[in-house]
Amino acid sequence: MKRSEIPKKPETVSFVIQKKYLNEEQLEAIRDNKNSGFEHAIEHSWEITENGHYITGWTYLDHFDIDLLFEKINVEWKHIVWGQ
Repeated sequence: MKRSEIPKKPETVSFVIQKKYLNEEQLEAIRDNKNSGFEHAIEHSWEITENGHYITGWTYLDHFDIDLLFEKINVEWKHIVWGQ
């Protein structure tokens, strides 16, 4: 494999989760990511929006490991739709 063929890590990643798969504690942890307990979670490191059925967001990967937060709060991976 040539160096130019190695996939580059995207700078941002987005996600969509149906709220019916999350309990109130999980929703609050996602909404209040600044107090997530992760040292490297910085203010404005991600954007969250939600409506009646979905919570969506994006984050800068070099500022916050969102997958670690989802793992910490026990969000089931099969319910996360990832994008870039």
